[in-house]
Amino acid sequence: MEMLDSTNKRRLLQPLLSLMSATALCLIAISPAYADSTEDLLAVVQAQSAEIATLKARVEALEKPAPVAATAPAAHTAPQAVASAADTTITWKGAPVISSADGKFSFKPRGRIHVDAWGVNSRTDGLGYASGGEVRRARLGAEGKLYGDFNYMIEVDFAGNAVSLQDVYLSYALNKSTNVIAGYHKVPITLEDQTSDNYITFIERAAYATTFAPGRGPGLSAIWSGPRGMITAGVWGENENTARAGAADQDWFLGTRASYVPWQFANGLLHVGGSAYYLMAGKDIQRFRMRERPETHLASRLIDIGLLNIDNAKFAGLEAALIQGPLHITGEWGWQWVNRMGAPSLRFDGGYAQAGWFLTGEKRAYSANAGQFGRVQPHHALTDGGSGAFELAARYSVVDLEDGGVMGGVEKNWTLGLNWYANAYMRLMVNYVRFDVARSFATRPLGLPDHKGDAFGVRAQIDW
Repeated sequence: MEMLDSTNKRRLLQPLLSLMSATALCLIAISPAYADSTEDLLAVVQAQSAEIATLKARVEALEKPAPVAATAPAAHTAPQAVASAADTTITWKGAPVISSADGKFSFKPRGRIHVDAWGVNSRTDGLGYASGGEVRRARLGAEGKLYGDFNYMIEVDFAGNAVSLQDVYLSYALNKSTNVIAGYHKVPITLEDQTSDNYITFIERAAYATTFAPGRGPGLSAIWSGPRGMITAGVWGENENTARAGAADQDWFLGTRASYVPWQFANGLLHVGGSAYYLMAGKDIQRFRMRERPETHLASRLIDIGLLNIDNAKFAGLEAALIQGPLHITGEWGWQWVNRMGAPSLRFDGGYAQAGWFLTGEKRAYSANAGQFGRVQPHHALTDGGSGAFELAARYSVVDLEDGGVMGGVEKNWTLGLNWYANAYMRLMVNYVRFDVARSFATRPLGLPDHKGDAFGVRAQIDW
């Protein structure tokens, strides 16, 4: 109200000041006719000038900014609708990270785009394989912190003209080393499957991991992590690797994984670990299925045990990895036991070995408290005026789905790869895959039990 009164005063005094100035001029102009003497005229002018000066001073005082009166704080202050600039900080981690000043809340958009092109040559008489391109992944989501001790993650994939949930969970930090996770997330099986597809060495994961790892499902788990290792365990419901076939009774998984770094030095480390799960099958018949492609996503599934009626299934796998400067070597092997209802039990197995070398001297990133590989940081990124990082890699993998009269087939893959990391978030990948499938009699994919071929693939990817 003080500002409104001052404004009104200025509006009233300014015209009055102008009027009095004009009056003074008029008095001077008409003074010869109406002034009785020079002394009388001078007295009138001096009095008028004094009044004008007084009014001018008052106008100038009113035009100065009025001080803001201090107000007592209300007993109950309502939450602010919009935070001030001092309440938030913005940092950059592939995308903007918006955090509250106290660090208890944060928001970061996340996503990835993987675009692939494959040419596949058949070495099987009378049979051709599909070639072409695809958007392998197109994911959008967000991650961040809530109330200090909670973290959230949500990510949805739009690739393949479909919408599918990826990670959708909330985690709570019991203490600095223990977290509880609830929601849709991965059963922690194999090093290869637990490493993000943004950071795997080849375009596709080893067939071993995609055959035996259950993938994601709704679950509750806990993870303990330290500077040299981690242990995680939990329970999960039915997931995308289980053939539902219209069944109403869901499967349940009990899963666990542990890893440790027994040897760590300035330029490298040794990782060892293992994972296992127990599947309690639903009571509907013909629910369990294992099948896999060669290590190109455009190919058909060429090994397949078909649908089996089972009571339960178990998996156990071992893993090891060595990082020594620009060299990294990884190997895994695992076994799957399937207990059928009214039929002999089965055992399948598989594994892989791979090695990579950074021609530009980088080192493969690794997190001991997560037990998985991470983001490669080029020494001289293209976006900083450098040439990026270059990596050569090779892999051999095998999956054996033959046992007890079930002839799901044996698949072998030999893969060579060249990776160019433009920066930490952009990568171009080139792969050559030679695959050999034998004795896939259970389903005879594409009408034949044996398949041979060569695949040449390219991927452009970006994530944030």
